[in-house]
Amino acid sequence: MARTKLKASDIQEAARMGFERMRNYRNARAMYLKAYVGQYWQEFEGLTGEEPINMIFRAISAYIPALVMQNPRNIVTTAYSDYELHAQLLKTKLDESQEAMRLKEIYRAWLVDAFFGFGIMKTGLAESGYVMEYGDSVIDPGEQYSDVVDLDNFTFDPSAEKHLFRDAFFTGDLVTMPRQLLLDDDRFDDDLVMQLPEAIGRPDPKDKDPHENRDSYAMDFNAARDMVTLLELWIPSYEQIVYCPDPRETIFPDFVGAAEYDGVDAGPYDYLSFSPPVNDPLPIAPVSMWYDLHTIANDMFKKTMDQAERQKDILLYKPAHADEADDIREAEDGDAVATTDPSAFNNVSFGGQQQTNEVMLSHLHTWFNYVTGNADLVGGASSQAPTATQAEMLQANQSMSIEDARSILYDCASSVSKKHAYYIWTNPVEFTDVDREDFLFLTFKIKARSMQRLDPAIKTKRIMDFMTQLLPATMQTALMAQQMGQPFNLQVAITKLAEDLDIADWFDEVFNDPEFLNRMMLVHQMGMMSPGNSNKVVGGAGGVDEILQNGQPGIVGGTTPSPGEFSNMQAQAGANDSQSARLGGMM
Repeated sequence: MARTKLKASDIQEAARMGFERMRNYRNARAMYLKAYVGQYWQEFEGLTGEEPINMIFRAISAYIPALVMQNPRNIVTTAYSDYELHAQLLKTKLDESQEAMRLKEIYRAWLVDAFFGFGIMKTGLAESGYVMEYGDSVIDPGEQYSDVVDLDNFTFDPSAEKHLFRDAFFTGDLVTMPRQLLLDDDRFDDDLVMQLPEAIGRPDPKDKDPHENRDSYAMDFNAARDMVTLLELWIPSYEQIVYCPDPRETIFPDFVGAAEYDGVDAGPYDYLSFSPPVNDPLPIAPVSMWYDLHTIANDMFKKTMDQAERQKDILLYKPAHADEADDIREAEDGDAVATTDPSAFNNVSFGGQQQTNEVMLSHLHTWFNYVTGNADLVGGASSQAPTATQAEMLQANQSMSIEDARSILYDCASSVSKKHAYYIWTNPVEFTDVDREDFLFLTFKIKARSMQRLDPAIKTKRIMDFMTQLLPATMQTALMAQQMGQPFNLQVAITKLAEDLDIADWFDEVFNDPEFLNRMMLVHQMGMMSPGNSNKVVGGAGGVDEILQNGQPGIVGGTTPSPGEFSNMQAQAGANDSQSARLGGMM
């Protein structure tokens, strides 16, 4: 069935309505952000003690390093052995590319946006002579990029109903660029480009309508550089990107420009949300569940501090003893003051904080931890739960919520990595010797590895346990499987075990050592294998049986060595090496 021709003015009007539909959502987000950054972030002065405990900032600053502490590491696999080298090469290039674009910082900003509503990540390719500036980033022509889209710049099909715009006819965001770049690009109408208004600055967060008032300094600077703002809309059903002015300022009778979309079918946007789906495209902001407790806790804390400041001790005395009262007031600690009537003086305390307020504040802290999935434990602080039962509940809630958030993040990160891999794979400079048409999606699986950084002591212990227990047992299993004629991929088994222990990055270098592989290839090419025994290497330490005899621990027969047995093996390591070297020299 033929598709109806797009009417530019209708699309622009729909985009304007999309901005309008998000007005309340953006205003609520601005309120949460104001609480997050605190009163002194933009103000020159303020009343001390208005927001003494920023619980929202504490919760988010605990979750961010718990989810992202380093750039993602990718795994690229293929079902076809002929393409395993290409898969490994793609993985290497993908990791290098994401390291160069400092993806860790971008992901952390993405996470912060997800707590205040939902995070929007845009991934694309800056073509030669095309968009050179995106947000705060300057992109070289032909370079792939990923960046976070601000919610104030985002719009979508206002008729969409499914969670996170899965049924939206279009989605898009505002981009700012020099007018001259558009004039130099054949895909844009020069007459319409010249009619584009000058770019305006960012909105003031205090404005009810973020589009009404802008920073005059930003406007003047953009005008000096002749910057313009375009709305870039992705239309999945047409596989096109179209460009138009900001529809809240003006609507043109036609699109300023259009281009075929070159990317994965999922489109340029990835959305990160940690809240359960609702029957609406816009998800629930996690901070919206925390905001009331944050506000109440600050009010209660301020009330407690005000009571403490009002507390005072004063001396009451009879008017006839005014001189003696002055002597008492001026006396030093330990002085003796003579008085004709000690009962005429009375020290009285007024004001002071109520103990019940401190109990209430402690309860608010506990409730905030419940709602946030126990941000105290996530951030490494101890739980303040008043009972062991509540502490256990908090611990269980924290484990479940953090693992769920990590799973959601890694799924979204995998989608971003897939887009990066697509642009690398379709780059003729990177891959030229294979047919790349749809190859990536048919044969490769890409997922983000753990972005956490283990404590060095914990990581060292895991590696030692792996080397002394799991590795020998796995090798023994591999030999037994070989004797039984059962296929067993030793390297895959070891790699998967290392991944589960979160030490896979360490074993990557152990099993994928190019220098070692080159040395082994050189040995084979030089014909160094002894013709009399395929298990012997000329000048080496003997055959496989001899190597096993000279100290290899627990590979054939026996059981996995205990820590004590392993310590004894290490003590004998020097003698084993010496005997092995002497045997090799006598051959």
